[in-house]
Amino acid sequence: MPLDAHSFEELHRRYRKSVWLVCRKILLRDEEAEDATQLTMVKAWVKREQFDPSRPFWPWVKAIALKTCLDVLRSANRLKEDPGVELLSDCGDTEALLGKTQVHEPSYSPFDVAEMSEMKQAFAKCWVKLRESHRFALLCVDWSDWRHSWRYLSQTTSKDLAAIRMTVIRAGRALLRCMREAGYEPDPSDFLALLEDNKTPDNQGSAR
Repeated sequence: MPLDAHSFEELHRRYRKSVWLVCRKILLRDEEAEDATQLTMVKAWVKREQFDPSRPFWPWVKAIALKTCLDVLRSANRLKEDPGVELLSDCGDTEALLGKTQVHEPSYSPFDVAEMSEMKQAFAKCWVKLRESHRFALLCVDWSDWRHSWRYLSQTTSKDLAAIRMTVIRAGRALLRCMREAGYEPDPSDFLALLEDNKTPDNQGSAR
């Protein structure tokens, strides 16, 4: 049964901020993020009959948001110098991938927490320096199960697995290089934790 107006209004209220955060992480401009958020919610309403109420709402609407942001970047010709993102251009349609795996919070000592807090600040500063296509690629991947993500993207987009891996790896290397230049050397598990935390806004959860 498709969403009725009352149910959709409640979901809109609950997830609008999360949609805006995803759009802001890709576009980096408040006005564009706001426009993309509005357009995402309109598209979600138009496509409401395609939503399965037995599944979580957030992965479905996030997929629409990613696709909307990609359209914004294309329309502004902000991807013209980096066609690598085209390999992932269909990731906005693979909502089953997003939020697919349960994420387990790592256990840190008080010292580790302070160090991670500093690394998160460095991560945020480096994130805004990435090119648009790299931000988009990194947000497409489920970092709690990244090996499966690459295979899944390859299957759902009919793109070569090696090419998809290279696109994402280049984006990750650019981000890691920036953090190293800032004086931080996160180990692989911390780096993946930062990527996953960046991908998942607050108030994620189910449609019910």
